[in-house]
Amino acid sequence: MELSSKHTDDFVNFWSERLHEYATEDQEWDWLFKLDFIRRNSEFEGYALEVEGSTQGLIKIETQRHGSHEVYGKKLVYVEFLASAPRK
Repeated sequence: MELSSKHTDDFVNFWSERLHEYATEDQEWDWLFKLDFIRRNSEFEGYALEVEGSTQGLIKIETQRHGSHEVYGKKLVYVEFLASAPRK
């Protein structure tokens, strides 16, 4: 589904502490900023994976800046950020 404030809240409230425990690379990513950036820039999109109402994954993609070298006129999707919920 589309990335929303609910998903960034889940990142802050449920993921952040555990990400710091495990010293993951994405522990400092600011998904609130990323959501605001996506809302202001149409070439970017954000999505979340939810399971039973709980955010399990977040992704920020760029969809307009890069074209295919194989098929003229086709756009490429670049994954800029991809995060999954921390587990025990």
